[in-house]
Amino acid sequence: MLREINNIFQKISQLRSEIDQIKNLPSRMAGTFPQRSRPSEPVQQSRFSSTLQEKLPSGELDIDRVITEASHQEDMEEELIRAVIQIESGFDPEAVSHRGARGLMQLMPGTAAELGVDPDNPAENIMGGTRYLSSMLHRFGNLEEALAAYNAGPRNVETYQGIPPFRETENYVKQVLDRYRKLKEDAALPGEQ
Repeated sequence: MLREINNIFQKISQLRSEIDQIKNLPSRMAGTFPQRSRPSEPVQQSRFSSTLQEKLPSGELDIDRVITEASHQEDMEEELIRAVIQIESGFDPEAVSHRGARGLMQLMPGTAAELGVDPDNPAENIMGGTRYLSSMLHRFGNLEEALAAYNAGPRNVETYQGIPPFRETENYVKQVLDRYRKLKEDAALPGEQ
């Protein structure tokens, strides 16, 4: 009985340590993959820059600008963020899944709350989703498992020691990677920039 209680306290301590690591993640993200391939540019240090609130002349949110800002803040390629958004919601900011995931990057309400973002605010959804994906990349060390964790949850990736054998998750990882590669190829074409 005493051993079981000791094991529980050790697990709680380990979980607290992991949570602290995730909370401190943005300051420790240098050198993780995949990163932007262009030189770093100055990034505004506020959590949500005022540029995120700027609208296009039509009154719509400039999603491209938000993706660029998220890319800079999390040092992640824009093509990867776009691929996740495309597969998650088809760029529909009002998308809601059958499981309750919301917005462009389909954040679950609990995850959005942990990230301190409003999942129904497109700018905050993108910033939070990018930050969460960045934390999964840091936690698992490779893109495939990070995407699987984004889709099925990090516990499932840990339990199965890799991509969980769920058809939905396997398809999701393949679709995002295919879209990501296509966007990278398109960006590399001469005259397309």
